[in-house]
Amino acid sequence: MTVYSVQQIKYEFLLYMKGLGGAFGDWYVGAAADPEQALFEVHGVRSDEEPWIYKPALTNRATITIVRYFVEVLHADGRVPAVEDEGATFAFLFRKSAATRPPLAADRQTGLPVQAMASAVGESGR
Repeated sequence: MTVYSVQQIKYEFLLYMKGLGGAFGDWYVGAAADPEQALFEVHGVRSDEEPWIYKPALTNRATITIVRYFVEVLHADGRVPAVEDEGATFAFLFRKSAATRPPLAADRQTGLPVQAMASAVGESGR
């Protein structure tokens, strides 16, 4: 498997976002050990209907750098992975929609999907 540098992934993600349009806040950026599980199961991305992409990085520190850039500098939605999450070596990106489940802003540290948080606090959604 080919791994990509931080700069390569940032560049590819930016090209992807620019090509499909929308504000940075319309996009969610994250990191995972299993990007397909994160995209399709955790976040509810519909693979054939919504734009998404993922790329393998060399280390989880590289994915932290990538996600931090998009979240803190460009103000995309996302959750910076923990340093301890050494397996999170894939950076992923998707455009949010009514069907996707990015974590609630108040729950960025645990990364639970919206539905899990809503049932935990007794609400029916965002």
